[in-house]
Amino acid sequence: MERCIYTGADSTTAHFSSSEHIFPECIGGVHCLPRGWVSDEANNALSRLELTFGREHPQVAIQRMFLPPMGRKKHTNRDRIGVLTSLEGKRELSLGYIRGGQPFPLDQIVFSDLAAAGHTHTSKVRIILSPSAEQTTNALLLAFWEDLCKYDGRPVCIRSPEVPPQTYLLGRKDKKWFLGLNRDEDPELADPTVRRMVDKLTERGTEAVCHGFGGFQDQSSHVEACISFSVSLSDCLRVYAKIALNCLAKLAGQEFVLAAAFDPIRAAIMDGTDIESFVWGIEGPQPVSPVLWRFPDRLTLGRQCHAVCISGWNGDLYGIVSLYGLNDPMVVRLARDVPRFGPDFYLCDWENAAEYTMTDCVLRICGHEEPD
Repeated sequence: MERCIYTGADSTTAHFSSSEHIFPECIGGVHCLPRGWVSDEANNALSRLELTFGREHPQVAIQRMFLPPMGRKKHTNRDRIGVLTSLEGKRELSLGYIRGGQPFPLDQIVFSDLAAAGHTHTSKVRIILSPSAEQTTNALLLAFWEDLCKYDGRPVCIRSPEVPPQTYLLGRKDKKWFLGLNRDEDPELADPTVRRMVDKLTERGTEAVCHGFGGFQDQSSHVEACISFSVSLSDCLRVYAKIALNCLAKLAGQEFVLAAAFDPIRAAIMDGTDIESFVWGIEGPQPVSPVLWRFPDRLTLGRQCHAVCISGWNGDLYGIVSLYGLNDPMVVRLARDVPRFGPDFYLCDWENAAEYTMTDCVLRICGHEEPD
């Protein structure tokens, strides 16, 4: 049956050409709900919410900095640009990101202490190039130089207390410019200064750039990272609620979650209505994976699984959501006054590209074949 579990729309008013991942693909979700359960309209709206969740929610984004890339290419383009501070030798600043637990600098130019330099000298200009195994230093420098000559003056601003006043870090990644500056400076006032410095530098030709070239920054060097996040708490809670409802739909079926008892959580997910009364955090261990790790010879399970445990209490139905195997999960109140259901759980073992219901796990542990 084609009917959206989020909007209630059917094929007369909505489209059903795509499938909805149970766990967001941007955090490694593997399996989808059957096509016809989530409309394209709801899927598109919620996908945008999930991408922001994966890139901006600190609990998720920080984990992803230290984990292998997952999901489609648009999901791996997730690097959080921040200010890196070298801890070895002279204290140097650069724009960069953390991937797989390693720091990577952007291709960038650093204008230091412009007030003292009088905005005229180039002796305090430093160029940093991200290491590459495929290109020579000259090729990297030439490519960055060509980009710098086309600088459009519309960077993404990264304001940080680590950057001294009148010092600017101008870097490029994925066809975007980023400008690091002191958190107390106005980007609109800083931008003309940076554009003037870029114009002065590019007028002097390639030799001026080569003279100021500071060399590669070793990605294995010890650094501190100052990285900020900006995300709506309400939007994050909506994604947690969506994950819980998706897992319940997988376990209980489309008809079950289309019941009127789930209308309030549907509305909260779609437009954020009173979402704080449906989702909250609790202290304690994540509910499922540690029990299953006791059977490594029967069930291969990653140590950073996503898990949703469904359980009823006092007539209400809850989903307990833990991502990346972390403790202190989020609780989602899915419905009030529903028929008894659970306990049950659904796991996403993104490290091994597998997902399991509680029945799947029990059958594997007991040495039986999985059901067709």
